[in-house]
Amino acid sequence: MIPKGTRSAAACLGLIDLIEPVRRNPMPEGWFMPSIRPLVGRFVFALAFVVALSTAAEAADTRYVSTNGSNANACTRAAPCLTLQRGVNRTADGGTLVILDSGNYGNSFTIRKSITIIADGVAATLGNPGSVVVDAAGAVVVLRGLKLKGGSTDAVGIRILAAAAVHIEHCTIEGFRGPGSVLGSGIGVIGVDTNLFVAGSVLRNNDQFGLYFDPATTGGGKLTVDNSRFENNGTAGLNTGDAESTITRTVASSNGSVGIQILAGGRMNVTSTTVANNGTDGYRVVGGDLTLESSVARGNGAVGVYSHFASDIVRLSNSVITDNVTGLRNGGSMLTRGNNIVDGNTTDLVGDPPAPLAGS
Repeated sequence: MIPKGTRSAAACLGLIDLIEPVRRNPMPEGWFMPSIRPLVGRFVFALAFVVALSTAAEAADTRYVSTNGSNANACTRAAPCLTLQRGVNRTADGGTLVILDSGNYGNSFTIRKSITIIADGVAATLGNPGSVVVDAAGAVVVLRGLKLKGGSTDAVGIRILAAAAVHIEHCTIEGFRGPGSVLGSGIGVIGVDTNLFVAGSVLRNNDQFGLYFDPATTGGGKLTVDNSRFENNGTAGLNTGDAESTITRTVASSNGSVGIQILAGGRMNVTSTTVANNGTDGYRVVGGDLTLESSVARGNGAVGVYSHFASDIVRLSNSVITDNVTGLRNGGSMLTRGNNIVDGNTTDLVGDPPAPLAGS
């Protein structure tokens, strides 16, 4: 069968007309091979033509920036641009912008289209304030390998104002300053319905939150975090509002207040994650729902796992809560599979003991 993406080009060369009779009528045993040589020749030529078309289309959708480039250039590989904003502007909607070498690529920039920005194997940085703004309703944006460093006040590392989905992969976001809420955070989503994916990234030393995620409507956005670190942020490592969140293989440590916090109707599943040495609480639920599986809360200044309101639900399975001032503080509904370790805290439990989960 001719691949879908190359069928029209193959048809233009008559390739389908050549192949179909052979496929439908296999040649008898002893058929003379030399008679297919013209067909093979035409097939090879057609295949080369299709590959050339594909390569040309890919080149047209890809632009480049380099520390040796110029914003007067066309952002091709042979003539790259200098700054990320210029590169973004010259990249087609849905295209790819490739960062060729290590260095500084300007200050803040804004994305208003679907785009993939790639800095594989290079240290691509932005100067003060080093912010990225995504403002593109319906767009899908991928940011890979960027190093964002703040400095000035009232800034956010990556601020999402509108997008269908944003993927942040293998990025480092640090040192952003601001007075509160989303300002002074590494990644900020507030009052925006979007799906956010964070993988293999580090968010550290920001004034407020490593990541602040609070969509506009219930069910209006989903957060997925995998294999990432939230370290030494001023308030919380990771904070969610009314959203569905999935956190796996992640560490939130040495943040000023809380490691991971769920507020205002948030629903979060956490697996294979550690919160340690945070100023007050490890996991804090204030009006939300938390499922904790195969995870750790250790050495936090107040509570390992804190359920604040009567409406809160916390489910615990195969997790370790130790070396906190208080291990579990149950102000709502805590449920357990009975396979957790809650031990070695100054006080292991405040409030009612967790009730068995159904089927435990």
